[in-house]
Amino acid sequence: MCDVKKYEKIYQEIKKLTPEDANQIEMESSDKDVKNFYAMIESLILQKRQREVVQNESY
Repeated sequence: MCDVKKYEKIYQEIKKLTPEDANQIEMESSDKDVKNFYAMIESLILQKRQREVVQNESY
């Protein structure tokens, strides 16, 4: 069984990343899997921001 609390803490830290942070990690990593992971994180962050902009009609 995995340590759910541990992964919730990791999630909370990842949520603090900006798209620029995720992109920097992606670009500077030498591991392909890490690059792909942070590319997905960057995309999720941007999607969340887009939803917020649309919901707030601040476009």
